[in-house]
Amino acid sequence: MQYGLLIGWFIALLLFKLVIYWNELGNTMSFNLCLLPREEKYQIQLDYEASFWAYQIKRNKKTREQVYNTIHSRPVAEQMFLKQQFEQYLSMMLS
Repeated sequence: MQYGLLIGWFIALLLFKLVIYWNELGNTMSFNLCLLPREEKYQIQLDYEASFWAYQIKRNKKTREQVYNTIHSRPVAEQMFLKQQFEQYLSMMLS
């Protein structure tokens, strides 16, 4: 049952991101993520990871220290973005 909740959470997050991109592009029909440049697709992946870590903390599956150790094992160029997104999602989930 928890696995289904997790899948539902990530589908909702993906749909939220798609709505943001639709609004930015002025597109009201549909949007194919495959058409995005490689850098934007990678940013979406990083954002997805940050939200998953926040979800794991909310469910007591990981500690903040474990998440930060994971972030610090990533390339330096990604670390600031991951920290920022992780803290943003964590504050939304814990409020």
